[in-house]
Amino acid sequence: MTALLRWLCAVVLSVALTGLMAQAEPTPTLAIGILAKRPVALENPLWQPLANYLQQSLGDVRVTLRVYDFEGMEKAVQHRQVDIVITSPSDYLIYAHRIGLSAPLASVVAEGPDYTSLRGFGGVILVRAERSELQTLQDLKGRRIALIGRQSLGGYQAQAYELNKAGIHLPDDAQLIETGLPYDKALQALLNGTVDAAFVRSGILEAWQREGRIAPEALRVLNRKDLPGFPEVISTPLYPERPVAAMPQVDESLAKRVAAALLQMPKDYPNLESVGLHGFALPYDYEPVRALTRAMHLPPYEHEPPVTLEEIWRDHRTTLIALVAGIVAITALSLLLLVYAKRLRANRQAIQCKTEELEYEREELRRAQAALSERIKEQTCLYAGQSH
Repeated sequence: MTALLRWLCAVVLSVALTGLMAQAEPTPTLAIGILAKRPVALENPLWQPLANYLQQSLGDVRVTLRVYDFEGMEKAVQHRQVDIVITSPSDYLIYAHRIGLSAPLASVVAEGPDYTSLRGFGGVILVRAERSELQTLQDLKGRRIALIGRQSLGGYQAQAYELNKAGIHLPDDAQLIETGLPYDKALQALLNGTVDAAFVRSGILEAWQREGRIAPEALRVLNRKDLPGFPEVISTPLYPERPVAAMPQVDESLAKRVAAALLQMPKDYPNLESVGLHGFALPYDYEPVRALTRAMHLPPYEHEPPVTLEEIWRDHRTTLIALVAGIVAITALSLLLLVYAKRLRANRQAIQCKTEELEYEREELRRAQAALSERIKEQTCLYAGQSH
């Protein structure tokens, strides 16, 4: 009886301790930080359906979401106040380099006109329609240009790269006026005549026109590119949409669950079209963004030393060996072809000479035959005369 009582006490104590531990263990949390395109106060509530979806999908994790401007996002990342980051591709490269942000878990698919999906974006250079003297990129040299900030890929870096390739090097070759978010400030500066041009992200002009804020003919796009399948006006090449990445403190298993939930989110999930979100896709290739930031010496490559021959050999040894082997093979084949062509020309000349000799001998033979025939004919006539 005593043993049974002890066993029952042990079971009760074990159950009680388990319950207490379960109550004491905090619920896992997941803080999501999103870089804003428009005023933070406006976008914050508009992104909450994404937090609700992840909360429902993850179940045992308490999900919070907050929208930041450029400065706020940088502080939140530095102080580990966020766990999952949805930010611009160029900022992603900076955070991955300096803080150890994970490889992209997924990438944003943006909402385009008529519910189309957009996996890329770029920069737009706007001028007022009546400014007929502004026709090419070179015409922007020395001009006043409004932009939201130099950290923005679609709002500055993409346009600066295009100007750089055209021989206009920013910020030295123009007067840059940074307005900060939202893009409306850059638009207002352009419409007021405070600046000569404005840099905005693709899609912004169409949004303003849909909202009736500007007439379709009021502004003109400089260096306009017609990209097949891309429905928005643009002045630069396309770059991949925003990545989704995890901070170093996030458990790998939780990061995988977040990635799976985002990739399984239905397209056009309710109430997210207002922030231009169509859905999520497998991570894009962000090498074009890396190439741009390297070429422009932008963070995190602003202090990167020039590439040495030793580094080129170390990083591209196989390619260089294959390239040299290919050049050697092509050169050898070219030399063989030259030798063969020379021999062929010599043989052709020899054949031509032989042909001419044979033709000459044939002509001589014809003449000899004709002379012999004439001689025979004369002898025949003479013999016939003597017979009579």
